[in-house]
Amino acid sequence: MNVPFYIAKRYLFSKKSTSAVHIIAAISVLGVAVGTAAMITVLSGFNGLESLIRSFYNTFDPDIKITATAGKYMPGDSAQYAALQHVEGVANYTLVLEDKALIKFRDKEFIATIKGVDNTYAQTTNFTQAITRGNYFGRMTDEIGVLGVGVAYHLNIARLDFVDPIQIYVPRQDYKVGLDPMQSVKMLPLYPIGIFSVQPDYDVKYVVTPLAYAQQLFEHPGGITSIEIKSEPGVDTENIKENIKATLGDGYNILDRNEQQVTIFRVIKIEGLATFLILTFILTIASFGIIGTLIMLMLEKKEDIHTLRSMGATKTLIKNLFFLEGLLISGLGCFLGIVIGIGIVLAQQKFGFIALGQGYALDAYPVELRLADMVKVGLTIMAIGSLMSWIAVRRLKTSI
Repeated sequence: MNVPFYIAKRYLFSKKSTSAVHIIAAISVLGVAVGTAAMITVLSGFNGLESLIRSFYNTFDPDIKITATAGKYMPGDSAQYAALQHVEGVANYTLVLEDKALIKFRDKEFIATIKGVDNTYAQTTNFTQAITRGNYFGRMTDEIGVLGVGVAYHLNIARLDFVDPIQIYVPRQDYKVGLDPMQSVKMLPLYPIGIFSVQPDYDVKYVVTPLAYAQQLFEHPGGITSIEIKSEPGVDTENIKENIKATLGDGYNILDRNEQQVTIFRVIKIEGLATFLILTFILTIASFGIIGTLIMLMLEKKEDIHTLRSMGATKTLIKNLFFLEGLLISGLGCFLGIVIGIGIVLAQQKFGFIALGQGYALDAYPVELRLADMVKVGLTIMAIGSLMSWIAVRRLKTSI
């Protein structure tokens, strides 16, 4: 039998609940539990926010995106790109040409990005799920496109059944200065057949068109600015990136989902880490109650200490006894806090007590439990409890 653990457990769960020491111990357990529940709840909130943002970007962003390391346009040719279909882990790929253009509809003007895609785009991304009105284009040679809802708003396009096309203006590539400035600009008409909504950054930026239309507009036959790739389920992304690099060679940036939106996901991670550290600091202050509890327990159990010493107990055994007492307080508070935190998160998922308000994609604030967070919180709590117990035990004088 582990004697220090047995005695520490008896001290903590003694029926003498009216003792001041036990009241202070209960307060210490409660403080740890509240701090633990707060950490679980806040981290779950960050997890839910991250997953929500990922779901927005995953509709438009591919699993992997290839761009040129130098210049705007890709250095390869269609035969080289066709080899991607045979790369292990690549399920599909789409050739893309995108650039900025001036869009005009009647008396409204707006600068947007024209994104030309080939006929595999619907299979490479989840873009068709984002179309809120109209349809996705099935023919890749027509002067048709799908507008972001923000672009449609700025152009005052409320309906898709009008006759007038919108005009797309871009600078000509090889224009030489002449008397007529309009000769420096190329214009092509475009008929909107659909409106999509992903998230504000994309909704106010993109017009998706067939690749052939974009190549004609920007006067780059066969030219592309990126390749978007859909990976096979269950295949490691890093392995796919290595296989792509071996196939295409140098001169390409190969970006996974996190690298495509590196700034926003880095901000979320930094905010989550900063919040975790702040809560850890607050919990550390709250855990000072463990030191007070152990010191008062040592004073109350002075006769027990003398008895144990007379029975041959060593100083180390007695110190371990009170050290384990501190760990039991931390462990009990941690367990209760995790249970409370899980309960709060599950209640939010089911009932949505915390609402986001009008104008958001979801009615309730998203939360998501992750086992890794519970393990991280548990280890942090026990580390703090160990530190507080060690500080208290150092004050123990076993000679009394």
